[in-house]
Amino acid sequence: GQLIHSFNQMSARSNSVLSILSNLQSIETLDQIVETLFSHSKDYIGCDVVILVKPNLNHNGYILNNIAPQRSFRNLSKINIAVNTEKQIAYMQSIFNNDAALKVNSISQHIKKNADAELLKDLIRRYPIKSALIQPLDNSEDEDTLLVLASYNEGKFTPQHVELLNHLIPFINHKLKSIENKKNLDKDIKKEAAHNA
Repeated sequence: GQLIHSFNQMSARSNSVLSILSNLQSIETLDQIVETLFSHSKDYIGCDVVILVKPNLNHNGYILNNIAPQRSFRNLSKINIAVNTEKQIAYMQSIFNNDAALKVNSISQHIKKNADAELLKDLIRRYPIKSALIQPLDNSEDEDTLLVLASYNEGKFTPQHVELLNHLIPFINHKLKSIENKKNLDKDIKKEAAHNA
């Protein structure tokens, strides 16, 4: 029975990875990345929201402008989370310095131990989110980006969920870089066209 259960888990994980990878191929925007991760992993992981967190323009905080499902989490869109004290910055850097996902089984307990976890504080201020997986991404040399999977249930995320995420991260990073490169190329083309006009 245990062997069958383990095999079924492995099979479900493989199917989730293959499903997400095949859908990532044709993606062209950041919104599509989070939508794909949410829709194709919710059966296996069962998370309630997927968020891409990026630095704001002033680099003194973070914005949550790529969210799935967007209809359910509309008031998170484009909020600015200020991260400007030394301790808040140090907390965020500790996440980025540790390439592995941060698994938070109980956000309320985590915040009691880490008073400078502004991102999680802001999430639970608006929604009754109880647990999260926070994964640093590598989309360029100078921009810190986080992928957050969160749930309304405590202890939602397991080592198997972290393993699934580990399989996907290289492909997500590659997709992020290609989207950034395309955006930069489009900007350069527009600048060139404006210059020549």
